[in-house]
Amino acid sequence: MNLYFRLILLFFKIKRNRDYQQLLDTIDIEFKALPTDCDINFHLTNSRYLAMMDLARTWMTERVGLLKHIMKRRWFPIVNATAITYIRDIKPLQKYTVSTRLVGWDHKYFYIEQKFHSERGLHAIAYVRGVFKR
Repeated sequence: MNLYFRLILLFFKIKRNRDYQQLLDTIDIEFKALPTDCDINFHLTNSRYLAMMDLARTWMTERVGLLKHIMKRRWFPIVNATAITYIRDIKPLQKYTVSTRLVGWDHKYFYIEQKFHSERGLHAIAYVRGVFKR
């Protein structure tokens, strides 16, 4: 991940978080498409969607109270598969929200839905399958 500045800001936000939500709630985090996030077509580059999804999942684990337990047990959440559908582009300097929701789990994997949306509507929807490793 090459979003170190945003990751540092996220950790400051995590330190201040005292408002926890339920495990199955939808957790939102807002971003702005910086010029460095965009490609030659002047929209958010495809790889940046995945990087922002990483940040949003980290925020989700904090908001539901799991981050401290994951770190304490030295578990590593690993993305096993991702399917993403791009619907409309995100322009430079446009504000957008990533909504993250745990949709289920089984004996091995957890499943997460992530949506990118703004005042212009839905931009992308992704489904992530992950696993915790030690």
